Amino acid sequence: MATSTSIVKFGVTTKGMRVVLFDRYIYTLNQNRGKVKYWRCQGRTCSAFVHTDGNDNYKAHSSTHKSHLPSPERIELLDFKRKVKERVIKETTAIARIHDQELAAARLSQTLLMLAPSAGDSREYLLLNSVFIFHLTQCVEPSLSRLRLQTTPALSTSRDFDIPDKYGETLAGKPFLLIDTLIRGKRMLAFANELQLVILFNLKHIFIDGTFSICPPFFDQVFTIHGVHHEYVVLCVLALLPGRSATVYKHLFQMLDENDHEGLREWLDQDCETAFYKDDEEARFICQQLMALALLPLNKVEPAFQALADNHPEPLDELFEYFETFWIETTSIDLWNVFDLKTRTNNNAEGWHNRFSYRIDKKHPNIWHFIRVLHEEEIHFNQHVQHVRMEKKKVSVQEETDRSHGQPSGSIASCCEEKNNFHQKQHNS
Repeated sequence: MATSTSIVKFGVTTKGMRVVLFDRYIYTLNQNRGKVKYWRCQGRTCSAFVHTDGNDNYKAHSSTHKSHLPSPERIELLDFKRKVKERVIKETTAIARIHDQELAAARLSQTLLMLAPSAGDSREYLLLNSVFIFHLTQCVEPSLSRLRLQTTPALSTSRDFDIPDKYGETLAGKPFLLIDTLIRGKRMLAFANELQLVILFNLKHIFIDGTFSICPPFFDQVFTIHGVHHEYVVLCVLALLPGRSATVYKHLFQMLDENDHEGLREWLDQDCETAFYKDDEEARFICQQLMALALLPLNKVEPAFQALADNHPEPLDELFEYFETFWIETTSIDLWNVFDLKTRTNNNAEGWHNRFSYRIDKKHPNIWHFIRVLHEEEIHFNQHVQHVRMEKKKVSVQEETDRSHGQPSGSIASCCEEKNNFHQKQHNS
């Protein structure tokens, strides 16, 4: 039974209308008499009500709702959108970052993640109704709405720091810290949730990339593994590495391999920084041709390499000797040739690093800030996967509908258009 201390929350619909969120039901404003506001249940045939005073404090309510069930999911979504919109108005923080932070804090179910707007739907947060803006600027105390209790561990002064459970788990309390080990006395961490690993170990082609400016102290680089899932590139593993040597990379993949019974897939798309051709234009052009060998048909790679080898400048002798020994004679060419692959570049992985750096919002953040943003990214990943699955289901339903009507997939709209064109021609004639 509600009392005078009952808390009434407010939300805003997509049309900018304020609503009351109370006891798992939604109420719209029926009458405003100054000192008392009368809110009625959103259900058309329901007479349940909530009364508030002029300052939106609870006064009374009726607990009987006839002919319909509560709407806890809709309330959660409205509450989530309200929080995002409040912060968009009051803060200068990037909208996408606000969205990800609130999405992580909301702890929405998988179903609600599917229904919630994505960070890309920022227009929804910008088209704010003037009534809502007036209410925020006049009635909400900014200091109270921003008050938060934060418990952050002490900043580490060496690599030997303990990671509290909440930083080693997802916000849902599931395992997240995948690897925590030492390589020649230096620490390596890797993060991934269960779904990310399932996707990773069923991939045929992965992308790896690294960045350095946002790496926390005591680590050398932020290293990521991405994969294509239902035609979308998604993050599968993020690792904090202590170096850039072959030993470090080999150790990481060996430990990942231990987490997969079938082993990591054979296809690997690596992003390697090169310093062969900074000053010499001819050397730079030769190196570019050498890298382009991966784009040629398989049967033309060796003849093209031989043509380059016969005419390369002397300073590149060691490079060609290495390339021939390792990439032509030792490594099977079909492992690095991408002529038949749909995806040939690492742009998606690099784009992810740019977005993640934007959310980190500082160079070389402390480890706790870094993991908190990574927690938000994990929620973003879950929502992205749910959206992709929802789109797949829509396509499947459309195809099934087409088949049941005896039409080829995707033809309903075209059939309607043809029918309209036929009637239009009949009318004109």
